[in-house]
Amino acid sequence: MLKSRKDKSSVSLVCKEWYNAERWSRRNVFIGNCYSVSPEILTQRFPNIRSVTLKGKPRFSDFNLVPANWGVDIHFWLVVFAEKYLFLEELRLKRMTVIDESLKFLVRSFPNFKAISLQNCDGFSTDGLAAIAADCKTLVFLVLCVLFRLTCELQRLRFEGVHKLFEGCSSDASLIFGEHVRIRKQLWLTSHRYRFFIIGCLVTITVSQLGALLLVLASISDKTFFNSGDLLQCS
Repeated sequence: MLKSRKDKSSVSLVCKEWYNAERWSRRNVFIGNCYSVSPEILTQRFPNIRSVTLKGKPRFSDFNLVPANWGVDIHFWLVVFAEKYLFLEELRLKRMTVIDESLKFLVRSFPNFKAISLQNCDGFSTDGLAAIAADCKTLVFLVLCVLFRLTCELQRLRFEGVHKLFEGCSSDASLIFGEHVRIRKQLWLTSHRYRFFIIGCLVTITVSQLGALLLVLASISDKTFFNSGDLLQCS
């Protein structure tokens, strides 16, 4: 089977039989511009898609060069996907507007949904993330990437407070995340104890070296503390 998207597209142009074979066998699709094709045309072209990668605003929107509320709303795509792609498992979005209602709709519409990536997306809050954590039983992959426009640098979203979304939730995702938080705390404590151990070893070695130097100075009369660098190196 072909792996490259370009190779698959080239194969589909050979003849009608190959076109239909590629059409029905395609499981993932990449759309670099959400305005280049409609979701209706996409679902008609590829009926058995499991993974969709969709990009919205152009890259220069990261530098505030695109007006606010410019568009690229994902919701109307999800409405079409819910009708045609019932077995959708993965959704990767970049520079799209994703509101909390869209995330809740996604959880309700796709029972086998497993992975979502929101890169430089806006419009959602912790309520939408809480809906995914509580109701998406099969979710195994969640990526959030936020671009702070004031600094124009990619920053990592910290998860210190996100564990609160899972409190009181009995889903597998909550158990996995809770275990992750517990292990992370244990690693933090262990790393600090290890640092203290290393510092203690260095202090002990330094004191032992100083004691060895003083013993050497006491046995050799023509050596002093200031001209015994070679002895200190040897010790």
